[in-house]
Amino acid sequence: MGFLSKLFGRGGNETFNEQGYFPKEPEPAPAETERKPLAEDENFTIRPAQGQGYDKQAVTDETNRLMFELMLLDGAFESKQMGEPYMLPPHEQRAAIPVAAQGGLDIGDTDVYLSQLEKWIAEARARFLVRIRRNAYGIFIMAV
Repeated sequence: MGFLSKLFGRGGNETFNEQGYFPKEPEPAPAETERKPLAEDENFTIRPAQGQGYDKQAVTDETNRLMFELMLLDGAFESKQMGEPYMLPPHEQRAAIPVAAQGGLDIGDTDVYLSQLEKWIAEARARFLVRIRRNAYGIFIMAV
């Protein structure tokens, strides 16, 4: 052990980097943060994947399909409120999104975003349900 090593409290086995300093201890990786559900007016960013992730084009196609279905449901609901004829768009199950070998979009972020879009679609479809109930007097009531 040399004089400087004793002075700075280091053993004699360290090597210096290009700037002449002792190498830093590696910083721990940041913990993966859980994404919370979206508010309707909140911006959301789907981060790029570190390693494998969903194919970007497939995510874009699925997002466009869900947004289009949501827009059609909103238009149908406005037509219903004005007393005009309307037609509900068919509901399709979410297609499996292929995983890209390298890169792509973060799987967790994409799943949160797409599930939130599906939740909004389910809420929009629920506005069209008509419930029939019987009250205490045996009269049927339609609730919209």
